[in-house]
Amino acid sequence: MGYIKRERYIRVIGIFSTLAFILLFIYTFTPIYFKTDTAEGVNTPVASETTLTMVTGKETANLDLIVDSTSGTFATSGSNDLAEFNVVTNNYTGYTLTISNASDDGQLINNSASANLDTITSKINATTFNSSTYNGKWGFKPSTYYDSTNGTTVNNTDAATGLYLPSPTTSPTTLAKTSSANSTANNYTIALGARSDYTKASGTYTNTFVLAAIGNPVTYTINYLDDTGDTSVTNLPDAYSSSSMTTSISEPISNTIPTRTGYTFSKWCLGTVNNDGTVCTGTEYASGATLTQDFIDQTSSVNEINLYATWSANTYDITIKTATGISSVSLNGTSCTSASGCVVSNLTYGIGYTLVATTADGYSFSSWSAGNYGTITNTASISTIYTVGAGNSIITPSANIREFSLAVTFEGSGVSSVQVRTASGTGGTLVGTISSSADSVSGLPYGTTYYLYPIFSSGYEFSQWTNLGSYGTLSSTSNFNPTFTIGPGNGVVRITGKISCTKNTFSGYMQDAGSASDYCIGATGSLTDRRDNQVYTVRKLGDGNVWMTRNLAIGCNGSGSNYGSSVISGGKTLHNTDTNISASSWSTPTALLSASSSSTQTADYTTTRMQCDSTYGAWYNYAAASGGTITGSHNIDESTEDICPAGWHLPSGSVNINSYKNVFNVATNGEYQNGSHINTDRGYWWTSSNVTASYSYRVVLHYDQFKNLRTSGGNAPAYYGMGIRCILKS
Repeated sequence: MGYIKRERYIRVIGIFSTLAFILLFIYTFTPIYFKTDTAEGVNTPVASETTLTMVTGKETANLDLIVDSTSGTFATSGSNDLAEFNVVTNNYTGYTLTISNASDDGQLINNSASANLDTITSKINATTFNSSTYNGKWGFKPSTYYDSTNGTTVNNTDAATGLYLPSPTTSPTTLAKTSSANSTANNYTIALGARSDYTKASGTYTNTFVLAAIGNPVTYTINYLDDTGDTSVTNLPDAYSSSSMTTSISEPISNTIPTRTGYTFSKWCLGTVNNDGTVCTGTEYASGATLTQDFIDQTSSVNEINLYATWSANTYDITIKTATGISSVSLNGTSCTSASGCVVSNLTYGIGYTLVATTADGYSFSSWSAGNYGTITNTASISTIYTVGAGNSIITPSANIREFSLAVTFEGSGVSSVQVRTASGTGGTLVGTISSSADSVSGLPYGTTYYLYPIFSSGYEFSQWTNLGSYGTLSSTSNFNPTFTIGPGNGVVRITGKISCTKNTFSGYMQDAGSASDYCIGATGSLTDRRDNQVYTVRKLGDGNVWMTRNLAIGCNGSGSNYGSSVISGGKTLHNTDTNISASSWSTPTALLSASSSSTQTADYTTTRMQCDSTYGAWYNYAAASGGTITGSHNIDESTEDICPAGWHLPSGSVNINSYKNVFNVATNGEYQNGSHINTDRGYWWTSSNVTASYSYRVVLHYDQFKNLRTSGGNAPAYYGMGIRCILKS
């Protein structure tokens, strides 16, 4: 690689007057002369022929300065007075163009007049140069100059913005840098600029400068690389670069040992390596060995060599162990049933091995912990892959206690609810309450023991427990308050209740019967209505209500067990002391439902009417049944008063006692409709409820043609005649 040097002789010719205020029109001529020298490059090209040529067009730059002002004049080289030259090279790294001076004083010297022009000290443009501040100063304007601040070659040809540079010194000033070969010449010019007043002697001012084009050196680089893509690789040796420009290299390989998580460094590979860097295809070199290669090409930019690290994977010991709810753990086919752990040896870093857990009854798998090293593909999966990390590790599984439900079925009678508690009786924490048969309490952890505390309706008591399910343990079938231990599945138990009471019979007056809750389910007997001494059979049914099992006959002729077959003449006067009415007194009707004028009866809703019978008691329209409180054709009020004995009342329209019809003592009393007694194969009784808001239909309890005792679908206009069965207050 060579460089070319050109010597430039600069001569400034001018006339300067020291006389003040005298303007002389004198032309100065300032040429720069170029003398050519050529020097060989430091190294002779060996891999290919490299050329570097500088051709001079004009070797001088001239400047004529005519001082025509007492304050001084500025002038610059014209377009025909520029020094011109060009550079061509095939060196792929290009060249550096510099200019320098034989001395550092930076002066243009007029030897005959013993005068000189000093250099400007910083870059300035023509406008700035035209200031009198710069009298007696000169500078040169190259077509390019190198800006070291940002590392670029600046185009300096613009007349307005182009800069004049201070004189070169013995240290070369860079005018241009290229980075690639150029077969087409790069052209350059140099102009001069100077300013003076009359104080400077006229004459020729000259100096000699050296232009040098030096080829940029060809370098080579040894790179130390890792080709695995593993970001854990550290401590790779720094790249080594040299510009020796020889045809071959002989360099020692770095002794720096790189590191990589989970691997041990092996050798350097000149060639290619596989994905994990464990196999080299090419030549291997140990650290510190000498690398000798023949590869320099002075026309190519690929003068580098890549050495790739090769590695051997480390092996580690992995401990697996069981835990609460985990009966066994297996890694790579090795099974362990110990909570203290089992060691699986020599597992290779970065390799994935099958990891499986087995849960115990009543537990569900929760998660894996890989310990300090390694990763688990899916920590929530009971069967997954463990990839070995860069160290010995302990794999720990965990499990959750499964939660199940406990259902309780009610059997027999009187079971109100069952409490599930953490202590006996009503102690501890109430976990849940089962309020209806086949309901359940959920969220009960496997293996946990709970107390079952039953609550019964009044008049009932505990009979027995039965474990109906396949899971869980019932401590006792005969203990009122047993425990149940949750098994590995949903539990089901049954509790049976039975009647437990002290009042199992009825006697005395109806008005003194007390509350229905005072009597046992199934309690029976006879009670006397204090108002007329009629005797009625009663019974407490399974629905919890005490019912009359004989139809009401208040207002009929008869007493005791004899209903009588006619209405009391003048009516029976009832009082609020012994009847379910608020008025101080009210009399039962005397007009019969069987009166001859059915049309009158049909139209007359306000007159209370009834009919008596020695077998079925009495039939009442709703005005009579409600003690005269619900009258009219469109009265939709619910009745709260009626002609039942005090302490008794009409049943609501939602009663459901079909399953008790045999003990209800159904009476097929039929009904009075428009003055006629019809449907005598059926039974009808008023309730306290209405049907709709648009018409005075009332809900009735009826024993229908299908032998069903129900309120659903049963209703009648308020003027129909129906029976009455009263129920005791709760």
